[in-house]
Amino acid sequence: GVTVKDVVPAGYEYVAGSTKLDGAATTDVTTGVAIGNMGPNVTKVITFQAKTKLIGKECGVNQVVNTASVDSDQTPAKTDTASGSISKDCPVVARCNSLSGPETLAEGQRAVYTVDSTAENTTVTKIVFSVDGVEVQSGLGQSYAYTATPGTHKLSVVVHFANGSQSGGVACEKAVSVTATPKLVKCIGINGTSGLRVNETVVLTAVVDEEDRVATYQWTGVKESNGKTAIASFDKDGSYKVTVTITPKAGFELGKTATCEKTINVTPNPVYACDLLTIRPTNPIVGQKVTISINYTAKNGATFKSGILDFGDNSSTEIVGQNGTYSVEHSFAEAKTYKIAASLEFNVEGQVATVKADCAGEVTVSPPPVVIEKCKIKGKEQYDANDKNCTAVLAAQTLVKTGPSAALGIFAIATVLGAFVHHSFLSKPKLY
Repeated sequence: GVTVKDVVPAGYEYVAGSTKLDGAATTDVTTGVAIGNMGPNVTKVITFQAKTKLIGKECGVNQVVNTASVDSDQTPAKTDTASGSISKDCPVVARCNSLSGPETLAEGQRAVYTVDSTAENTTVTKIVFSVDGVEVQSGLGQSYAYTATPGTHKLSVVVHFANGSQSGGVACEKAVSVTATPKLVKCIGINGTSGLRVNETVVLTAVVDEEDRVATYQWTGVKESNGKTAIASFDKDGSYKVTVTITPKAGFELGKTATCEKTINVTPNPVYACDLLTIRPTNPIVGQKVTISINYTAKNGATFKSGILDFGDNSSTEIVGQNGTYSVEHSFAEAKTYKIAASLEFNVEGQVATVKADCAGEVTVSPPPVVIEKCKIKGKEQYDANDKNCTAVLAAQTLVKTGPSAALGIFAIATVLGAFVHHSFLSKPKLY
């Protein structure tokens, strides 16, 4: 009851009818060869043929194991194996097919170039892009974005593969012609301050990107100009527009112009001054109160800070107030001429300015008048009290009212009057 069977391993295909038992044809071993009864120490040889099958196999050497089995009615089944290999030769295809993208560009234009490659029985390990021999990108990316610069350039790509195939890489390349774009003359701006005071001067400069291509600069709104520079100044406050028009030289976009403009804001100048110093009354007497007034101006950024008023008699006072006026009363103890002067300080754009010249004046103080009493006798009021026409009448009235006991007093008065009359008579000039 001995039976032998062999299951052909994957990768092999049994050749039908090729099984032989001791050289004689027999049933296929794949279904089992029935030997029947075998005595001790008897050997039977079974042979068969099989051919390799590459379907499903990897390229290169594939290991295979063949297993045969024998079974009988009286003993357990036994197996044995035999190892072998199947070599599959696979051709490697590794190539760069093309580098696609435009062949002509304009300066500054951006274009994408893409490589197409074939990798059969191998893999791509690296793709390197270069421009004019300079590496610009390395990795597995199949596309490169190129920004054009003037001239003719060579764009190339090298595809590297695994398994040692094409170890140096396979290259594709493309020539790209880039046309330079004519540069227009552009005005970038006008340099110079944008804020001025009235009658302040500023130097302005035109800024262009292709100065050597400029033929003329045409300025407006300025006092004078010389090429790319100009001088501006304004005698009134307000906003003023300054422009410069640039014309390129022949051959450089002839007829095209570029214009820049600038707005200059002009503000009024700070005004600060002592406008008026007045003295009232103008002819005071000693001890009389005099009113001294000052009017001043502070505007357009100027503000009053402080001041001193000198009365000219070794005394002074501080000037206070922010409303443009200041007044003070003062009296003088002596009769003479006094020089009155004020010194005013103003805050002007972070500085302190002092004004003196316009705040000065003089006052002449007179002595007090002598008071002369008038005659109080009726009908003699036109005479002074010490006039003889008043004193004589006064003496006579006194005599009438005096009694005998006052004879000595009357005599004294009469003596004085007589002497006065005699003196007056003798002192009168003679008229001839």
